[in-house]
This record gives sequence, structure tokens and C-alpha cells, in this order.
Amino acid sequence: MAPSATCCSPRHLVLHVLDASSLILVLVLQGSVLNYYIIDHYKSSVNPYFWFLADFATVFVFAGTLTISYQYLTKVRFAENDSKLPSGAMFPLSPKRLTRRFPVSRLGIMPLSYCSWLIYCTFLLSKIVLIVRSGILYDLSPQATFGPQLLQITIALSGVVFLLLVEGHNWAPRGSPRYLFVTLVCGKTAIEILDTVSLLSLLHTHPVRHLGALHAALQGLEIPITVLCCFNFVLPALALYKLSLTDVSAEVLALPVSLLYNLLHMMLIDLPYLGVRLYLWLNYDHSTSVLLMKNVFGIILALRGLIPDVTELVRRRRTADGTPKPAAANGYLEGGAGELLELQPVPCVKEAGDAAAEGDCIPRLAIEQAPDARTSESNISAHA
Repeated sequence: MAPSATCCSPRHLVLHVLDASSLILVLVLQGSVLNYYIIDHYKSSVNPYFWFLADFATVFVFAGTLTISYQYLTKVRFAENDSKLPSGAMFPLSPKRLTRRFPVSRLGIMPLSYCSWLIYCTFLLSKIVLIVRSGILYDLSPQATFGPQLLQITIALSGVVFLLLVEGHNWAPRGSPRYLFVTLVCGKTAIEILDTVSLLSLLHTHPVRHLGALHAALQGLEIPITVLCCFNFVLPALALYKLSLTDVSAEVLALPVSLLYNLLHMMLIDLPYLGVRLYLWLNYDHSTSVLLMKNVFGIILALRGLIPDVTELVRRRRTADGTPKPAAANGYLEGGAGELLELQPVPCVKEAGDAAAEGDCIPRLAIEQAPDARTSESNISAHA
């Protein structure tokens, strides 16, 4: 049966092309500006020009990631609109074609989402470390066009990169649980990157204007601050991993992943960032940032959610089959009031003679609803 015309609407295609084009434009802009800082510092060497090769590799990876995501999301729409999934709708780029060691639910349906972000962070953080450790940051003049302000804005563009990458994997209906989670993740990650840029800005103290104990203290904190900033760029990969999971596996894995993310964020980001800011403020009268309170709020929220999450995780371990309740405490697939949903995987339909590898089919879900439930189809997004 031919797929419905609504499976691949022009609106989705246009939005996906706009997301991909904007993402590539931001990557090129960010990479070029950072390369200029490095090239201008090492004027007598041609080695900094090789950073453009890293930028090209990053653009290539992101372009391939968004292309594959469009193919997958389109085939998901085919599966949702057809009562019987034809063999031609099987996704040929399943993680199972790369490795059979882990089930597809553990790898995620679209592992390139978090893999591409890690590749991007590797090159970006290499440039940031080079700019800090080589002394480029200390030589920048606030009056220059390519000064510390432009450098901070350029690094902060990583938040836009993350947003466009996530939106390139998200076709969830507005108001659905997955759509709300995507919005929350994008907003939180953008704030975290701004927090990182603010912490990095502490290192820009011109030696002519800032002599004395404060400058010496900041020099001693150069490596710790740089390492802490690297952690804050890498942690969003856990959120991307959670988004790459199917809803069935997400119901099982979402709580451990969220618990791990919150613990790492509190231990590696909020507590150290708060400690650095308080140390400079109380000992050297250094002007602090309002983001100090953001770190305080993050610690409080992490501690308040720690006990319920650990309790729920222990309860799951003690159950016979380890299956969580339908309305999980993590809120990832919670329904509205009075709803009781049970999500079960439906085997892929294969035609006779189909030799596709197990796990190559697009995951599909069956939704069993309790008699008194009043759940509308618009509130359920099995694939996004």
C-alpha cells in the first residue's frame, strides 16, 4: 500500500532543511571565528589552518546525522499511517547493522545524535583549551573587534547548535510529553552553556590592569575552571541519549539516565561552580555573577529529587520483572489525570523472503488503555 501523502508533508521537509541549513551556518560561523583567534596568535605557523579540516569533519557529521534522522522520521510516519508495515519501510541504518552486542533499546534508535554532539564537543573544547592555555585569552583587548566579548558570544553559539540538533530529531506534536521534554532540555542546556561562558570569562584579567593576589589566584584556577567547563559541554550528551531511546525503553531507562545526569551535574557543575565563585568573592572581593544563585537552585533541586528517584529505582530492582509502573515517577511518559497507559512493543511485520536483520525494523508501539481512561491520541507520541 502506498504511504499516505501526509507521511512526508512539505512542511516537515522545509522545516528540516531550515534546521539543517541553520545548523551548518552556525557551525561554520563559530568555527571560523575561533580559528581566527588561533591563527592571529600563531601568525608565523600554518598549523592552525588545519583546524578548518576539523570544522569540515564536524559539518559533514552533522549533515549526515540530520539526513539520517529525516529518513528515519519519515519512515516512522509511514509506519504510523499504515496498518501494515511493508518491507520497504524497514530502516536500513539501524544500529544493529553496526553491532549486535547490545540491543537496539540500549543504543538508542538514533545514536548519531549523541555521537555527533560528542564529536563536535571534542573539536570545540580542543580550541577552547588551546585559547586558554596559550595565553590568547589574556591578550585580548576589550576595545578590539575580536575581543573577549565576541569570543564569549561565539562559544555561547553552542546552545544554538544543540537546539537545532535536537529539533532535527523531533517531530513530536505540540503539547505531547516528548515535545515538552525537548523544550525543557533545550532551555536547560542553553542556560548551562551561558553559565560555562560566564565562568570562563573570569579568566580574562588583563595583567596590566589586574596585578596582585586576584590575578595570581585566577592563574592558579585556570586548569580547574577549564576542566569544569569541559564537563558542562559533554553532559548534554546524556540528554541526547535519553531522547534517542524508544518510548518503551525510555520508560525503563529514563529514570537511571536522569538520576545519573542530575548527580553528575550537581557534583561536576553546580557544586564546583558555586565553590569557585564564592572563593573569589569572599577572599578577593571579586564581583560575582547572578548565576551563582542558579548553582544554588540546581543543588537544591538535585537534592530534593535524589531521594524519590533512588527510592523508585530500588523499588524497580526489587520487583520480579523490573518493570516500572505505567505512570513513572520520572514524568517522561506520564499521562493526564485518570489515565492508565500500558505500552507494549509490536513485532515488525516482515514479508515472506525478507532477510533483514533482527532489530532493523522501526520500533512500533501498541497502546492499551484502561476502560475508564480518557486519553486522546494527540497526547501520545510514540515516535518523535
